[in-house]
Amino acid sequence: MVITHRCTRFLSTRARSHVKNARDISLISVMITPCDSIPCTLFKGEMASLDISFTANADIGAGVASAHALYGGFHVRFPHLEGNVCDFVDRSCPIVAGSIYTFTFAKVVDKQLPSTTLSIRWELRDSEGNNFICIELPLQIGEPRSSFGY
Repeated sequence: MVITHRCTRFLSTRARSHVKNARDISLISVMITPCDSIPCTLFKGEMASLDISFTANADIGAGVASAHALYGGFHVRFPHLEGNVCDFVDRSCPIVAGSIYTFTFAKVVDKQLPSTTLSIRWELRDSEGNNFICIELPLQIGEPRSSFGY
């Protein structure tokens, strides 16, 4: 795990330690399912999920969660990968200091995506538009796997 410009970049699957990240939270873990190596390979047409567990160190008025790809030097927004942070956390909002939260986002990988390697950046913002979590994850988008196992 590397923290760059207030965004945590994951370089290995062992990035599960308690780390101070961004502002007002302590990051506990980031899990992508399925993923057993970096870059994570996600297959078109299959379900993938992201779970971010954290402890709030201050009260946070939750705002918007959004994702965009970093591809070929450009930031490409994924409008279908955004929404209110409160819709994706396992506790009620606003986020309260001293509590542990898990942000979960699950979606079928779009079959229209190109098969490529890219990074995806997830940003969780407070009610004032400031990031309180920013993570960057390298991904490989793979062709659909055969349902026959070959």
